[in-house]
Amino acid sequence: MVPQPVSAVMVLSPMTEKISRKRRQLHSESVASTGKEDSSEHNGVWYMKQRIRNACGTIAVMHALANAPTSVQEASIQPSSWINSFFANNPISSSPTNKAISLENDSTIETFHENATNDPSNQTSRGNIGDTIDMHFVSLVHVNGKLYELDGRVDQGPICHGKTTQKDLLADACRVVKQLMEADPAEMRFTIIAFAPKAS
Repeated sequence: MVPQPVSAVMVLSPMTEKISRKRRQLHSESVASTGKEDSSEHNGVWYMKQRIRNACGTIAVMHALANAPTSVQEASIQPSSWINSFFANNPISSSPTNKAISLENDSTIETFHENATNDPSNQTSRGNIGDTIDMHFVSLVHVNGKLYELDGRVDQGPICHGKTTQKDLLADACRVVKQLMEADPAEMRFTIIAFAPKAS
């Protein structure tokens, strides 16, 4: 049993044609139902573009933390940390592209990334620039009563999947993931990570 309430959900899913087609369909339905294509219309959602290749995991973690409830942020993010400074310098009002540029130009995160990916304790290699990427991370978060999918690769910004609450976030996020899984039943490479409180 996952301790509740969950503050965010990260999903690692394969990028098969069937799943990508279903994701595009869900995104189109979201735009059609909300009539909002610009992320600036999604009040209160912290969102950034992904312009660094193979950085989807980093972007997903940032989306999860930046949109977590304030109490979770205060308990999880140290005031002197790099990520706290990054969020302070890149508030919600900053454009998704400007946030991405800020990340690209940040030498501290580049050093962190180099150290982590070159660490000999890693179970997998960091790969090569020309490698085909067939898996992708996104985050699902609750902001102002709505369930948002945050994928830095999409042009329309946050994707609204309807109403939710912090209490129902995990179940509602799993509903979205289930639709993707049903699009390609033979595909088993799905991983769901819940940002949950410590079990008591």
